[in-house]
Amino acid sequence: MIGTTFGNSASSGGGFTFMTATGGTITTDGDYKIHTFSSSSNFTVSSIGTDPTYGNVVDVLLVAGGGSGGGGSNGVGSGGGGGGSVRSVTGQSVTAQLYAVAVGGGAAAPAYQVLGNNGTQSSFAALGSAVLGGGGGAVPISSVNGLSGGSGGGGASPNGTGGAAAGGDEAFSGGAGMTSTIPPYRGAGGGGAGAVGASGNVSGIGGAGVSKTISGAAVFYGGGGGGAIHTGTTPVGGNGGGGNGANRKSVPALNATAGAANTGGGGGAGIYISELAANGGSGIVIIKYKFQ
Repeated sequence: MIGTTFGNSASSGGGFTFMTATGGTITTDGDYKIHTFSSSSNFTVSSIGTDPTYGNVVDVLLVAGGGSGGGGSNGVGSGGGGGGSVRSVTGQSVTAQLYAVAVGGGAAAPAYQVLGNNGTQSSFAALGSAVLGGGGGAVPISSVNGLSGGSGGGGASPNGTGGAAAGGDEAFSGGAGMTSTIPPYRGAGGGGAGAVGASGNVSGIGGAGVSKTISGAAVFYGGGGGGAIHTGTTPVGGNGGGGNGANRKSVPALNATAGAANTGGGGGAGIYISELAANGGSGIVIIKYKFQ
């Protein structure tokens, strides 16, 4: 916790009062106020309430940035980027002060024949710890194994392993790269917040994210990026913002697509110098509390 302490709110007309705060984009859902942070900023609690159940507590959703897909090499499939890890906290106590909010960035796409990059972490100072960004996807040259991250990056073809999920939050490992040394040379999907990335032997699609309703509607976060393929069906990203992998022999040939902004989705993998990898999607922080 950091910052300046403010005074408590006063009771009005003998009834209970509720928390007041600023920061982020503010909306309401029934009796609840929602602060959505799509970039790093501050959540400032001006006053806590006198209500004995709701006066000093918030619910929090943290989603880290997604990893980027591997850069591809000579038409052999790289692994998709892992989705950012996800954490949901209910009933977190706060006091009247300023709290730092950090929103993780999606990883930048690598150059051709270069390992993917990890996304960066998201945090809310009141919780005291962060969620980890998704792992970068593997490449067929020298780094066939996906990187560990929030969710792990997918392994490259042939025989790469998926990166491990780290951090203890909602996150899964990347899939294993295709074992065959003949086409379709498909890399594995990056892990998602809700499921392991699919093996290159199966489909190479990104692992599914998880559905959260803190904003008032069900939204999926943390989908893994799709692996890349030489020929065949494009490995799509996981539900929750995961980007699609590149497809070398589709007509027209397809570049990978980026993870969706503010979902923590992993970026799709590249396969050749003309079908490159894509960025991971940025994360998000959402804070909710009763205000009336």
